[in-house]
Amino acid sequence: MDIKQLKQQISDIKIWKKEDQSAPHKPLLLLYVLSQYKKGHDRLFNYGSEIKDQLSELLIKFGPQRADYYPNMPFWRLQKEAFWQLTNIEDCINSANSNKDPSSNQLINCQAYGGFDEQTYQYLKADSNVIAQLVWQILCQYFPKNIQSELINKLDFSPITKIDDLILGSVLNNKELCEIFACSPQSGMRKSNATKTLVLITNHIESVYSDVWNGNILYYTGMGQKGDQRLDFMQNRTLNEIESNGIKVHYFEVFKDKEYTYMGQLLKAGEPYQTEQLGSDKKLRKAWIFPLKLTENSLPIMAIFRDEETKERKIHKYSDQKLLAKIQKQNKKPGKRDVATPQYIRSSELAEFVKRKAKGLCDLCHQTAPFFTQDNIPYLECHHIVWLSQGGDDALKNTVALCPNCHRKMHIVKDEQDINALIHIAEEREQEVIKSNG
Repeated sequence: MDIKQLKQQISDIKIWKKEDQSAPHKPLLLLYVLSQYKKGHDRLFNYGSEIKDQLSELLIKFGPQRADYYPNMPFWRLQKEAFWQLTNIEDCINSANSNKDPSSNQLINCQAYGGFDEQTYQYLKADSNVIAQLVWQILCQYFPKNIQSELINKLDFSPITKIDDLILGSVLNNKELCEIFACSPQSGMRKSNATKTLVLITNHIESVYSDVWNGNILYYTGMGQKGDQRLDFMQNRTLNEIESNGIKVHYFEVFKDKEYTYMGQLLKAGEPYQTEQLGSDKKLRKAWIFPLKLTENSLPIMAIFRDEETKERKIHKYSDQKLLAKIQKQNKKPGKRDVATPQYIRSSELAEFVKRKAKGLCDLCHQTAPFFTQDNIPYLECHHIVWLSQGGDDALKNTVALCPNCHRKMHIVKDEQDINALIHIAEEREQEVIKSNG
């Protein structure tokens, strides 16, 4: 057992989800148990005297409103995970219906105990830092930022106050970030002489720059919003010289307004090079691109995509002009990150624009979208005519809006006549945009 394996097991626990709601029962139970281990508790907990009421209180305060709360369920069901162990449960198994979990009363009558298995418990006991890392992983993966602080206080955990406390997926606000790194509250490249760090930020909500991932390499755009960028200018120079200047680079991404998700420490992956990008004045200029790589081999998938739905809902409110402005700044080649499986990072703005231009009709069968979303938007899916995995561009001329049936058809049947029809629609749409922009 090592920290990486344990983190993965906890990341993979199954929780109930429906639309935008999820059941926090198992994460809350794990947080409670870890908080007690931190205080020196023995490995196992008696369900009746140490779990039932304590977990119920947490569920009432931090879980979705319910008529009834069932602390017995996570306590029992966690035994499917390799790290969780129950004892004194033989009578519970015999007395319970085979298709149902034992009730709270049955677990109490059986004097059931539960906790981490012996090997994992000894590992946690030997290094309190491991407990801290697991706590922050659970908080960041399963709970929104606005209740993380409440949980920290309720369970007597320590908040993040220094750089060494950070783990992948930690979410900070701007004030917390500035206090931890002793850096400026502005700019996407923030140097601190006090902590000998350079904080890099990619803002997926509002940004002039076009940073993109390919595998585990981040191609980060240098400093300077207008005109040609200079390699010897301020933090561009700092970043270019990190192999010799003693500065450590820490990276954050913004998926949701005012929330900075920590992605880890970066190193140079190659020498910087120049390319052309649109500046904030909408004029082409020469920009410096820095190839960088994380010291960790891959990113936590939950940290990357946790707030994608929130971002998409915000994009629904953009005007056509704002969508086009953001699309024009983006690279046509999609980013790609190695997580559990490779994930292509598509432009949410492009997908929204194409679906909006389809006006609720599938681009292939021309039928009305099969249903409306909770936001009263016709449900269509974005499809790349030449797949991204086959080198297709994430661009207007390669993107259409399809109903789920036609989308599935395009991935299975791949009819040449259908492909040509979609190419024609996408090209017409692109020409329409070009003409409207003069």
